[in-house]
Amino acid sequence: MSESDWTGHSLKREPGRPPAGGHFAGTTENQPPPSKQLRRSVGLMVEDPAMRGNGRLPVLMLTFGGLGLFGTIGSTLVPAVRPMFGLGLSAAMAVQWVPLIGGGIFALPMGSVLTRWGAVRTMLAGLGLSILGCLVLGAAGLAAAAQRGSFAEVLAGLFVLSAGATALQVAINPLVLDSGPPETGPSRLVLAQAANSLGVWLGVQLSSAQVLGRVTDRPGSAAAVAEGLAQTYLVCASMLAAVLLFARVAFRRDGETGAADNSSAAAEAVGQANAWRCPWALAGALAIALYVGAEGTIGSLLVSYLHQPEVLGLPLAVAGLWLANGYWGCAALSRLGGAVLLRRVPAAPLLAGAALLAAVGCLVAASGRGAPAGFGAMSTGLANGVMFPLVFAVTLRRTRAAVAKVSAMLVLAISGGALVSILAGQVAERHGLAHAFWVPLAGYVFLFGFAIAAWRPHGSPAAGLSHAE
Repeated sequence: MSESDWTGHSLKREPGRPPAGGHFAGTTENQPPPSKQLRRSVGLMVEDPAMRGNGRLPVLMLTFGGLGLFGTIGSTLVPAVRPMFGLGLSAAMAVQWVPLIGGGIFALPMGSVLTRWGAVRTMLAGLGLSILGCLVLGAAGLAAAAQRGSFAEVLAGLFVLSAGATALQVAINPLVLDSGPPETGPSRLVLAQAANSLGVWLGVQLSSAQVLGRVTDRPGSAAAVAEGLAQTYLVCASMLAAVLLFARVAFRRDGETGAADNSSAAAEAVGQANAWRCPWALAGALAIALYVGAEGTIGSLLVSYLHQPEVLGLPLAVAGLWLANGYWGCAALSRLGGAVLLRRVPAAPLLAGAALLAAVGCLVAASGRGAPAGFGAMSTGLANGVMFPLVFAVTLRRTRAAVAKVSAMLVLAISGGALVSILAGQVAERHGLAHAFWVPLAGYVFLFGFAIAAWRPHGSPAAGLSHAE
């Protein structure tokens, strides 16, 4: 069976003829086929991914679910830590930006860990760090309930969690792509991201019930909130410990140790191309940053936007439900649907369609008038659901740089999405909420162009990213 591109293009070539497209062709004379190159880069030694993937994909989906579970709880803690520690709003916002800073700090080091340890060991280490972070936060909550804790302890726990989350992001995305035939890699990654969305939903429900539901003006409320925080993170630690146990069993049964493959020095030298000088890797990183920024910006603005009388005039509580069950719910549903569509539709055209839908939704929302504007803004959630895994898959497939380095770069780019949110906030303050949608619209336009470039066959003269490494 011939190797097949995740974007739908064949990698076969005529005997004796070098591959088209220079550095961005699927293979070179001194380079292993792309699927084998990916397996070497992420440290997997089993040669038949179709036989190997069935047992471990559920474990990887559980890991994605755990990542969504603990990753979303921190962002809900702003109203909780204020009464716990007597903080102002700006100080309490540290629970949101400390994990982002941590992710930026740890991304490149975790890429080096992935190169040295392999993806399996990096994933297991990420689960271990995540459990440790949850335990630190649980202890901080218990100490705060006894009036002995400090906000610094909470931030320390979130910082440790960011290290675990970064290790998981760097490792499990390539692992999912490698858990079966290359041509179905994007479908598996979108399906795994659907598990992440389920984890996000569970995390919001858990935090709402155990932490936010205890925030009141009554005396003693702070201690109750602190106890709820401790219970929440201890539950997360228990669930992650179960996932870690399942992962150890699943990967040991498959005979995968996660050790790096050093069997081919020539192939390794080709694969270690500098990711920072590779146009596809840089374009993919920018696409990830713009996507994350656009999704977060719309999610942050949507409640206030739908509350405006000239849009839908919803009460804030109702608008919050629309955000949770509409915007984020659509993202989860689109990931499930995308996993099915990718069995028949190549990744690049599906990404182009999603980016176009999101751009149109932002354009309608920017009008700022009536129900069409409100539903236009909501429709971007349907498009956002598939973008991250598709950009990740297309970038890893197109670049010749080392998978570990590119994976780390893409995870690092997540932190860059904060700049999009800052810019949109400035526009909203000066010109109104509707005009702020022009900022994510510009990001979606770039994503559309990225998808069109990836859609073209390797070696197409019009591809635009087909020469420099």
